Amino acid sequence: MRFEVSPQLIAEFYAEGAVSIDELLSLEGITEGSFESRRDRFAKDPDFKKRFFGSGISHIAAALTKAPALQIGSDQLYLEGELPETFTLYEITSLSKIACGMLVEPEKPVHFVSPELEIERPEGPVLICCWITPGCRYAPRGGDPLSHLLRRAGYNAGDVLVSKTHPIVKK
Repeated sequence: MRFEVSPQLIAEFYAEGAVSIDELLSLEGITEGSFESRRDRFAKDPDFKKRFFGSGISHIAAALTKAPALQIGSDQLYLEGELPETFTLYEITSLSKIACGMLVEPEKPVHFVSPELEIERPEGPVLICCWITPGCRYAPRGGDPLSHLLRRAGYNAGDVLVSKTHPIVKK
């Protein structure tokens, strides 16, 4: 069943920079591993991609941001203490045009957040997923310890992220 995004939820997202949705997703079955192995699982695991970036979830991101098209930007599972005390999505990624992000924590509502929203470090593990708009560029940042993964994928600073490596999930 598809979650219906109400006009009130959209208004709250624009007013507050974030909305919470109960019982939408969980971290059940998401394994840990090295920091690098917990990055961009969408590219390695089709089940992960469907679960966290599938049409139902991407529909919510598109409705909240009113974006005509979205691409998968990144995902990263952070363990306790791996994030700064406060941060924005721009500070922890190397993406230039983030439409919105999603924070998934154990036994908590899912939070959809604006890329400019200052977020307090969650206690415990958190999966952070980002959607980007077409035309997003690789923008290396010191706060993204895995920025080199985009270089490894063939990108140079300023390059537009293409749909081959960052699939379009909403047109």
